[in-house]
Amino acid sequence: MVVKLAGPVFFSPIFLVPGVLVAVLGIYLANIYLKAQMSVKREMRYARVLSRLFLSTDDVTSAMLVHQCWPTSVLRLLGSVGSV
Repeated sequence: MVVKLAGPVFFSPIFLVPGVLVAVLGIYLANIYLKAQMSVKREMRYARVLSRLFLSTDDVTSAMLVHQCWPTSVLRLLGSVGSV
């Protein structure tokens, strides 16, 4: 980056101050962006783990509901088949 700034500054030294300001601003904003990106990735990793946990508990809950409702529905079906 210094080499790219050196060419215009060599021919026109007035570009030194704006070039340095843009470089400092770019480094500052890149640092903020990287910190935000890392925290988002961390939250997404936790969300993936939590979603798997909630899916497994949802499966257990639905299996328990099916287990509770299964005998009555089977008996109802057997009762309707037996009366034909």
